[in-house]
Amino acid sequence: MRVPQYYLSCDKQHHTVFAAVIGVGFGCKILPKLLHGNKKYRVTGRLGIATDTYNETGNVTKECSYSHISRQMLEEALSRFHGEILQTPPLYSALKLHGHRIADLTRAGVSVEVRPRSVTCHTIRCLEFSPPVFTLEVHCGGGFYVRSLVHDLGNVLGSCAHVTELHRFQQDPFMEQDMLDSSDWTLQNILTAIQKAEEIH
Repeated sequence: MRVPQYYLSCDKQHHTVFAAVIGVGFGCKILPKLLHGNKKYRVTGRLGIATDTYNETGNVTKECSYSHISRQMLEEALSRFHGEILQTPPLYSALKLHGHRIADLTRAGVSVEVRPRSVTCHTIRCLEFSPPVFTLEVHCGGGFYVRSLVHDLGNVLGSCAHVTELHRFQQDPFMEQDMLDSSDWTLQNILTAIQKAEEIH
């Protein structure tokens, strides 16, 4: 029992589904490498409303018009986020500053300056566009915040936007079909998944 494996977690209230790597035994030693690997997401955003968390759980900070935005305009704007870019993480994130999570500092009313970081977006494409809602598929490297992408995309389009649904369906080298749903966590299923993970990794 030494190889990481997947589970699927779903926050139904906030429409967040994510694949996460779990290290078992000696598998914990290679977790940092896997956690910083490439990931794939499907994300749904809503134009016209910005929030402080960059998703629908936060407080509304701005409302903007979006009637001028077409699918072509959105797809052209996506090219600005392709490749190696500088991205500012959300204030509500798990990143740490002086040993404290930035999100906790923000909630406590502490003024925090988050500096842009170099991140990589390998591919990004629009799957659906039905204003004010749009859906993207994003293939990115470690440290990339999809919430920041949607927030920044809204600004580039002359509007604003936030995430309404987020689904991480791949974390290299594991694919969606390699996931083990939490509802299927039995000893036999876990052992089978570990064997499969050994073959993959």
